[in-house]
Amino acid sequence: MANPSDSPSMSQDEALQILSIDDQTEVSKAIQQYFEAYGHSVDIASDGVEGLEMASRTSYDVILLDLLMPEMDGMEFCQRIRSNAQNAEVGIIVLTAEHDMDTQLTLLRAGVNDYLTKPFSFQELELRVALQARITSHRRALQQSLRGEQRKASHLEIVAEVARHVTGLIDHNQTQVCETTVRMVVDRFGYEVVAIFIIEHDREHAVLYATEGAFAHKKAIGHLYPLDKGVMGFVCRSGQSYQVDDVRSDPYWVDNSLDQKNSHQIRSVISVPLKFADKTLGCMHIESTRIAAFEESDRLMLETLTGHLAVTLDNARLYQAMNNRTTDLGVHTGILEALNATRDLDVLFKTFALQISHIVSYTGFGVSRYDAEQQTVTYIYVDTPDEAFYSGATFAASDSPYTLEVCQHGEAIIIPEVIGKSRSPDFRSRLQQAGVRSALLAPIKYHDEILGILILSHKDVGNFNEQDVKRIQPLLPHFALAIKQAEEYQALQQAYADLQTAQENILQSERKKTALDTALQTGLTLSHEINNPLTAIIGFAELLNREHPDNSEYQIILEAGQRIAEVVRRLRQLKSVELKSYVSDIPIQMIDLDIPVGKEK
Repeated sequence: MANPSDSPSMSQDEALQILSIDDQTEVSKAIQQYFEAYGHSVDIASDGVEGLEMASRTSYDVILLDLLMPEMDGMEFCQRIRSNAQNAEVGIIVLTAEHDMDTQLTLLRAGVNDYLTKPFSFQELELRVALQARITSHRRALQQSLRGEQRKASHLEIVAEVARHVTGLIDHNQTQVCETTVRMVVDRFGYEVVAIFIIEHDREHAVLYATEGAFAHKKAIGHLYPLDKGVMGFVCRSGQSYQVDDVRSDPYWVDNSLDQKNSHQIRSVISVPLKFADKTLGCMHIESTRIAAFEESDRLMLETLTGHLAVTLDNARLYQAMNNRTTDLGVHTGILEALNATRDLDVLFKTFALQISHIVSYTGFGVSRYDAEQQTVTYIYVDTPDEAFYSGATFAASDSPYTLEVCQHGEAIIIPEVIGKSRSPDFRSRLQQAGVRSALLAPIKYHDEILGILILSHKDVGNFNEQDVKRIQPLLPHFALAIKQAEEYQALQQAYADLQTAQENILQSERKKTALDTALQTGLTLSHEINNPLTAIIGFAELLNREHPDNSEYQIILEAGQRIAEVVRRLRQLKSVELKSYVSDIPIQMIDLDIPVGKEK
């Protein structure tokens, strides 16, 4: 064996892990001294059993093996280590004093890569170690590449399976698609936490649609997450995949983990965008409690899967929108039929309130009118838990600035939180007592005329959204037309009632005229008939009065007769129209013929 001080040719940049197994420790120590002097690491085992245990804990580049040892010889060691996948590719060089060909062939059949007879030169050993180290490195690289390709192939098969299943969910909504996907991904790949976020219409938030896994926080489903921070937010904004090996040193990491109980233990994250036609719909977000839990193959596999998922989600969105549209059309048809079935405003308002409750969630319904001249808002119909607060009430327009905005711009407005939007403390207090927390205001327009304002309210903050506006918007022109027709119908009814009253008045006037004509004719006839007798009575009364001037009764008779004669004279002189006017003014009891008479006549 050559002197260990011989200069080696191996570069110190290629540091190797070497295991020397020999019952002669002086040989192993000499080898250790030689190789460690140049930056390599050499472990020593005194027999095969110890060497096998050490090889199970460390991945060596080369094993130097003595053939004849107690406990377990080199032949048995070689056979057993080759049966272990961890060291199946390690280079083994046997250092032996045996020179016969049969021994050498047996060693090669047992899995030995090379052998060197004792005594040997360290330079030759160094060259053989370097050669076996390169071979081991290449073998391991090939094996790793092969395992990677096999893993990719396995992943692709799983991706294809998941994609086939997911793309078949054409008649499902987005929530069902997301739930099915996360379940299958966790089941097939064994990830700890998998979640799918979908970006909201405002493009500022994402909603957690589904999550699955050993530590999944399912109570967070449905929650809104802002896109201005966090890994998920970055992926949704940029449309790029993002992988974190250790979140503790990542600038985008925000501790709002989906693993509520173990959020402080999350170490690695991978998030992949859901992209369809250059539009990011959301992302698939995966977390792990292990550092560097994800490889490049995971990212490629997830990007392939999310491509299929994005198409399916968009199809599900279209299918859901089509179903919603069909449902809305059916509801709209029912609403229009109900609106056309009545001309009573109260019934009309009640009908509309009932019908739109099928498409919009609300706890209060009202219709108000804005008086621009008086700057007031009057509630002409309400259906709320506290009707006494609104019914027929008139408020200053300044108490409800949003009402003014609706009337001025003619557009619907969503008020996420009503309390605090009124300038009047009293009005705010009454709103709070009435349980109004959020509202939706929409103009009821007939052509360019705003007939009123539809007011939907709710006891919860943030109840209404743009989808609610889109649902009721197509109905408002029909509602306005129905209101206009009902108002015109009621106006016609009032005009008809007024006409009937006028006709009744005319009939009463005709009856009065007939009665008056009859009375006049009777009066004229009587005036002719009583004229001569009356003249005789007056003459006789004058005679009696002259003969008995002290008798007051004769004087009374004379004066009464003269008054009656004057009335008769005037009746006979008046024209017909004047006569009617005159007689109509004469009290019925004006002529009293009950003349008091004394005992003496």
